Amino acid sequence: MSMVYMLDTNICSFIMRERPPAVIERMQAAAEGQHGIAISVITYYEMLLGTVGRKAAPRHAALVEAFVARLSAILPWERTAAEQAMSIHKNLTARGTPIGGNDTMIAGHAIAADCVLVTNNTREFARVEGLRVEDWATM
Repeated sequence: MSMVYMLDTNICSFIMRERPPAVIERMQAAAEGQHGIAISVITYYEMLLGTVGRKAAPRHAALVEAFVARLSAILPWERTAAEQAMSIHKNLTARGTPIGGNDTMIAGHAIAADCVLVTNNTREFARVEGLRVEDWATM
């Protein structure tokens, strides 16, 4: 595999809903190009949150499991990811432009794992130095 794409939660949601078509086409092209397609365990947690509670759709759990079965990996949270996330938090807080906690952890995880983060939330993630970001919904 020449590159690993780490999908953010919003891109996973697009793929599970099978829209917009641009996201599906880009994912297929990445897979055909022998690139890895993974998610952070943080993203998996966020996806699992949608399977519980009053607003949970009964079929959501099955959709999540079918989706993750097609991935190259669910990347585990490790020490280097935590250290990268802490560095991001420190830098963005010092500049007065912090991002959410889960987004900070996902960004740190992507940097630590040398992945390209695929997200539709480029406004937030563009603030993170050293993070490679793509938005498949607008490509």
